[in-house]
Amino acid sequence: MLEEWKSSGDIPSDSNVEVLMDLIYAPVYMRLMIGHAPLDEAFAESHINYLCHLLGSKP
Repeated sequence: MLEEWKSSGDIPSDSNVEVLMDLIYAPVYMRLMIGHAPLDEAFAESHINYLCHLLGSKP
């Protein structure tokens, strides 16, 4: 899915998909393992919206 997103031109063509996967999944695992904050719908929406913002894409 990330490769398709990249090839569609919705994110920069030089985006590193491996690093992008780490950026997406690491916060989720941190919340699961450490429990420092809730893993809820508000987090999911804000996390994806912020990543899209950083990549210059629409959520």
